[in-house]
Amino acid sequence: MNETEESFSRSAPRSATTHGQLAVGAMLAIAVFMATFAWWWNFNRGRQALDFYGPEGAILVRTAPTVEYLRPDGFAGQRVLVRMSVSVRPRFAARFRFAA
Repeated sequence: MNETEESFSRSAPRSATTHGQLAVGAMLAIAVFMATFAWWWNFNRGRQALDFYGPEGAILVRTAPTVEYLRPDGFAGQRVLVRMSVSVRPRFAARFRFAA
């Protein structure tokens, strides 16, 4: 092997390692950015709902035992009133006490 081949074979693993570290670092940076954005988005949506409904309305929305909404149905453009019970808490929440 001549000098050029030896220097190339020695530098290849270091270059591959550096590129891998850059890729992992970029993925972690993107993940942190996306998690921060998601937290900010949800926080702002909560504040907007609080501003829109007011404190009393927000408590009613949060603690409502049922949810009702109109769903478009079929080709005639009729609307169907759908009621959903949301009073059942998830199993993991049964261990915790939530302030109303």
